[in-house]
Amino acid sequence: MRLAEKLLPPALCFSAILLLITAGIYVERKSHNKPVHTAATEIKEQEDVVYVVDLPNDVLESTNTDAFAETTQSDSTEGTELPADSNATVDQGETSEATDTTEVTQPQVSTPQVQAEPFQYLAIGNSVTIHQICDYWWGAWGMAASSRENDYVHLVQSQLLVRYGKNTSVSLCSFIPWEKALTGNDRLTILNQLEPYLNDDLDLVTVQLGDGLIDETGLESDYENMLTYIKAHAPNAQVMLIGNFWDNGNINSIKQQAAAACKVDYIDLTPLTTGENEAIFRSKMGDIVWGDDGQAHKINVYDVAQHPNDQAMAWIATYILEAIKQ
Repeated sequence: MRLAEKLLPPALCFSAILLLITAGIYVERKSHNKPVHTAATEIKEQEDVVYVVDLPNDVLESTNTDAFAETTQSDSTEGTELPADSNATVDQGETSEATDTTEVTQPQVSTPQVQAEPFQYLAIGNSVTIHQICDYWWGAWGMAASSRENDYVHLVQSQLLVRYGKNTSVSLCSFIPWEKALTGNDRLTILNQLEPYLNDDLDLVTVQLGDGLIDETGLESDYENMLTYIKAHAPNAQVMLIGNFWDNGNINSIKQQAAAACKVDYIDLTPLTTGENEAIFRSKMGDIVWGDDGQAHKINVYDVAQHPNDQAMAWIATYILEAIKQ
């Protein structure tokens, strides 16, 4: 079986490779040492405010919304089985040999007929979900995705358009102030900033917050308070709490416990961050990003390079789509 088929079946794939081939560009991806996320980050600008972006559906009209485009991998991933669900594990093996991963099956995402009922999706998150343009980032989308169409929110949007047509409504909300808050009371106080964006018409809300947290004190209660608030103000929405892409201490297990307590879905990202997969699914210095200015830019800030690459973004989207209740 070709390695591309192990990543995502042709019926589900959507990545930057199709865009890069169209542009006549080939980006060489070399293996690199296992990165370590640092608490001291260079990503500072425009993250102290809440902002919401509505995604017009016509931004994806030029792409194939019937299926994810087939993707390929770098030579550094040859022989590596890719994760497909929360049960995927990595065999550490001998340190002198390449790490093997468990053979797994990609979750299948159904693609029903276009429905007449509208579907409204709100994605709340940090820079993995959306980061505004600044001197080290070149488009208002999920950081380190090679283009707007290749972050996880836009990939989810493309499949929602298949299911619901032009009735689909997708919005993004940066809520980094919640991560930056120093105490649980501070986090509780700022929840009301989400109220204008939550309503009875929402069908799906994903929450991707926690990668920037360091202090775990009272964190489970903080997550429960946030999830309870969202459910109260968007009572008809399916709510999903997305696990950390950076595995900071016990935060993932805390998030799982909070999701279970609040009866919301938990999207586990540990298959993307375990063992050798950590290097495979992170971006790296020098990766190419096609900005809103139409130009190719190279990632040149370390903390930007710690974000999910296109392959990881495609898997996050797949996990979300697979979990949506029909």
